[in-house]
Amino acid sequence: MKTELPVDGYASAHALMEAMQGTNGDTFWLAKAEGHWHGGIHLKDSISGTSGFRSMTDGHIVAYRLNDDYLRAPSGPKMLKFTSTFILIKSTCTPDADKPADALDFYTLWMQLSPLSKYGGDRPALVTASSLKVRQNSAESRWARGGIPAGHSVNASGENLSLYGVPVDSGGTLPRGTEVEILEEASFFLKRRASPFVFVRVISVPSGKNSSLAVGETGWVSGLGKYLKRQPSTIPGWMQKAKARGEFNQVVTLAGDDLIAVAAGEKIGHAGNNESPGVAPCAFSHLEIFSQDSRFPDFVENKAGLSVGEKLLRSEAGKTLWQYRERENRFVAMEGESARQTSDRQFTKLTDAKKTEADGRLWYFIEKENGWLPASDVTEIEHYDLAERGFVMLVQEEPPTDVTKGFQESWLREAYGKLEVHSAKQNGMYSLSLTEYYQKRLRKWDLDGDQKLSGYEIWRGLHCRESWCRDIVQRLLVKHHSEWLHDADSARWRPRLAELSKRYPTIAQYNHAHINALVWMKDVPEIRSGEALWHMHPLVFLDAITRKFSDTIDFQTSLGIYKISKKSADLILKAEGYQKISLCTSR
Repeated sequence: MKTELPVDGYASAHALMEAMQGTNGDTFWLAKAEGHWHGGIHLKDSISGTSGFRSMTDGHIVAYRLNDDYLRAPSGPKMLKFTSTFILIKSTCTPDADKPADALDFYTLWMQLSPLSKYGGDRPALVTASSLKVRQNSAESRWARGGIPAGHSVNASGENLSLYGVPVDSGGTLPRGTEVEILEEASFFLKRRASPFVFVRVISVPSGKNSSLAVGETGWVSGLGKYLKRQPSTIPGWMQKAKARGEFNQVVTLAGDDLIAVAAGEKIGHAGNNESPGVAPCAFSHLEIFSQDSRFPDFVENKAGLSVGEKLLRSEAGKTLWQYRERENRFVAMEGESARQTSDRQFTKLTDAKKTEADGRLWYFIEKENGWLPASDVTEIEHYDLAERGFVMLVQEEPPTDVTKGFQESWLREAYGKLEVHSAKQNGMYSLSLTEYYQKRLRKWDLDGDQKLSGYEIWRGLHCRESWCRDIVQRLLVKHHSEWLHDADSARWRPRLAELSKRYPTIAQYNHAHINALVWMKDVPEIRSGEALWHMHPLVFLDAITRKFSDTIDFQTSLGIYKISKKSADLILKAEGYQKISLCTSR
């Protein structure tokens, strides 16, 4: 299926995730340090820039909530602003068009997007005059607010001058750089000539400039292009349609002809500004992908035996690495100080792997290991064999009863066990200390009757700095109940908020209102909210199921098989005198 990265400026999902390292965005995957389950990641405005976010897939919006402006929640005497705007996009991955029964339905959830007030309306414009005169409605009883009728020839004389006269000069002006939204357009007689005017609402005024209209106020101004420059609408397409429906600050569900189509790469919004007690304001959005499709386990394990897409080579740790002696066209095992074995499991795209034949065998160069392996030491796996590619399914069917006990759940115990086993295979002092860290907490899990593991120590183990740890955690597929179902008055949240109110009452006050504003799932019948849902890392999972088409071919030479671009191949063949011809059949 076609997918796009959620932001511009990155060549691959790997490059984007590397850029996110050191921020708290990706480290929110599966857990927060406070001890809460967290089924997605956060993307900050520092990652998205001014261009905002893009839909990662083709699909249809089945539910949304559009804030017309920022919401506010109390925190003591302060009112802190945040956004609860979200969209829920349903998509289908069909690897083989001939096997639609082996497809997978899933949902992309974007939460905490900027509200409608961020954008300049459907018809934005910018004041370019140094000072643009503001006018107001005429007091004439017969004055026609709609102006000169379009397509009619009206003489500028007699009663027409009062009927279609220019709006009254208010004595005020708008400074250069003022952003406005055009609400109405009309032509009026100014000095006996028909002139264009627009009725506008002020969106923003440049800092330090005086304006006779405040933000939100309206008036008539000249519509001539030398005074007012019209701008393309910056409102995402789905928001324009939602705005036309006129339902704000509430969950809206869609079906049938009302579904809003979105395309991969289409702009869907910007990071919302969120203020929280005791921390600096932050602009971010929550990105989550989940599935309630009963076919999910079979899809991950490729039970259908799908052979479409790009094949990969899997190499395991502990295999002897070889050197290639080009002149002799043979391979020798690395010896002495240069002797090395593969350090870890690696996945290499078959189309990217340099290969050659020698000694009657086929050999592959494993770039991440900087060495060669014989074909017998690698395994060729299919694109959609996700389980073979390192994706692991963990299940937590029991619904949560108390958010403070999230880290007593069995899926975490299993995840920690896998991390402990893998850390023991690594070299280096840090990995050794990490192994001890996991073992200590596993013993605590097994022996401590209260299972009192702090949220922070569990979170830290899930998000260590080692790349192998990230690779494992990002490929965990966890079936878990959603955090967007239960409001602040539910049994799940009451103990946490009660405890918080004793120590930090203003924070508890804010969190209560904030949680209630964010939940949405109970209002979307399409989602079977009583069931646990499969949660997948948004970037890693979509990157894995995306079929990428290569622009290279294998080019066989006496020194081996090399990859060159198809364009280069055409140039070589042309230089050698080959020509393209069309093949056809005749009867």
